[in-house]
Amino acid sequence: MQSGMDDADIAVAGKALAGLPLFQGCDASLLDAVASQAATRTVAEHKELFLSDGAPMIVVLSGELHICVGCSPEAVAGAGAVLNTVGMLGLHEVAEPFKPKAGKPVTGAAGTEGAIVLAEGSPSQMKNNEIFIHNLCPQMASSASGAGQPKIMSGWLRMEVKVGSSKSFPNGSRIAEISLDLIERIMAGSPSLTRMYANRDSLASHFRTMLQHAMFPGVPPEVVWAIARVAERQTFKPGQLLCEEEDVGDHADV
Repeated sequence: MQSGMDDADIAVAGKALAGLPLFQGCDASLLDAVASQAATRTVAEHKELFLSDGAPMIVVLSGELHICVGCSPEAVAGAGAVLNTVGMLGLHEVAEPFKPKAGKPVTGAAGTEGAIVLAEGSPSQMKNNEIFIHNLCPQMASSASGAGQPKIMSGWLRMEVKVGSSKSFPNGSRIAEISLDLIERIMAGSPSLTRMYANRDSLASHFRTMLQHAMFPGVPPEVVWAIARVAERQTFKPGQLLCEEEDVGDHADV
């Protein structure tokens, strides 16, 4: 582990932090100060990174991380990508009660229960749209496939994060690691820390709601957080019409 952030690294990490809803409204100079003191390390190609509570936030400085959820195609995260915000904030523990467990029903809103099932068949037998539906809503994929008997899901869909192989970065990927302790120390006594806490609480509320109502059952917490951080919350009065069949535009997205 090293602490050798140069100006280019600080620019990448500072911009990445400033772009997160968690730090919306925070002083940019403080975010740069956090970036400047981040620990750095180079991770060899093909090595897997693990996301967990108590581990730092990861910012990619150079190279590529390849991310695969369930049986989906790989997504590529390059310089400026941020991972493990959930772990840095200690929210895996919050998600734990909603993790699918074989032989046990999943409790959702208002006490509703239902086992989470997976469609039979290998990824090679599934079309791209079926793969994406399978990863975000396994029950729907299972009922739509009609192939064989469904299996009970146990645990989150596997999320694999590995360093990619690239001729441009033969030594692997360079990452910055930022802990919550570092952020709190740099921002101590400033309005930015209060703002960050407020942002965290708002985002965590969206996160819990999505987990509680099983909107994306079995989807890893890191992915649910990524969705929650761009979600918009709206309040409707009792009896208010939300949408009608064949609605298009904003109303169709409610």
